[in-house]
Amino acid sequence: MLLNGRRLDHLHLILLAIFGATERRRMEAQQRTVMGELHHRVKTFWRA
Repeated sequence: MLLNGRRLDHLHLILLAIFGATERRRMEAQQRTVMGELHHRVKTFWRA
């Protein structure tokens, strides 16, 4: 889980947000895969 906190201005309160890390990690892995494929395609395009 990811935790993010922020103090609210002029109040004695803190706003906390909790996120599940599983979905974020899956999306980051998918982005790395897509970027790797794009890099490969650009590299092979310029060789042709």
